[in-house]
Amino acid sequence: MLDVAMTATKRPEVLEETLRSFGHNMFAGLSCRLIMNIDPVGKPDVSVEHIVATANACGFDNVITHSPPVASFPKAFKWVLLCSESDFVFYLEDDWKLTRPVALPHLIRLMKDFPKLASIRLAAFHANPDNMKNWNKFFPYDPGTGLYLCPEELRLGVGFCGHPCLIRGEFIDRTVPHLDVRKNPEKQFHNGGPKPITDEVVKWDYGVYSKPSSPPLVVDIGRKWMVKNKFRKAGNKAFFVNWERDE
Repeated sequence: MLDVAMTATKRPEVLEETLRSFGHNMFAGLSCRLIMNIDPVGKPDVSVEHIVATANACGFDNVITHSPPVASFPKAFKWVLLCSESDFVFYLEDDWKLTRPVALPHLIRLMKDFPKLASIRLAAFHANPDNMKNWNKFFPYDPGTGLYLCPEELRLGVGFCGHPCLIRGEFIDRTVPHLDVRKNPEKQFHNGGPKPITDEVVKWDYGVYSKPSSPPLVVDIGRKWMVKNKFRKAGNKAFFVNWERDE
């Protein structure tokens, strides 16, 4: 069984689009357990039971939830990953849409065949024949793995991020317990993060999966909802910890 670790909020229409896209294009026919932290952000009249029912309707029957009284993205991130038990864990936030089929067993096989891979994330950027631009950095295409691999010197900058990704359980065990829940979790895998985490990060490879000469595999569908419902990430978006709403 594969654990799917998800940070979620109370916006069932966004969650449904996310889970249906991944359920159809990636998880169909596979045994998955959905681990969801449901933060009290979004529609106030939406219950936790409503969110679980939405997941059930999208084909996820085995659902474990946590619904804290106060929202915190760092605590949500840490909780869902620490609850995972499978050798490989798929991390998924509730506002990403998978645009076309991806063979998850193939990604798992790559992780097994290449034991230095800490994670394989799905491309959120266009894939060129020889490289892929991730933000302002370039990852070369590696024909041996069929992945775009993060250069060694960039591991502490853009190696690990919160895009939908398959993560090795061993990597989770060695890093996530050291996360500071007062700070953005993704940034703690980068330069300036806790030494137990950054010391571990530099030991591993990080791949991005896409077919060469292809558009992004995943697209962010949450921003439009946030604008429509007057939510925004508080403070510096790059160091996101919590939400706030414009009155």
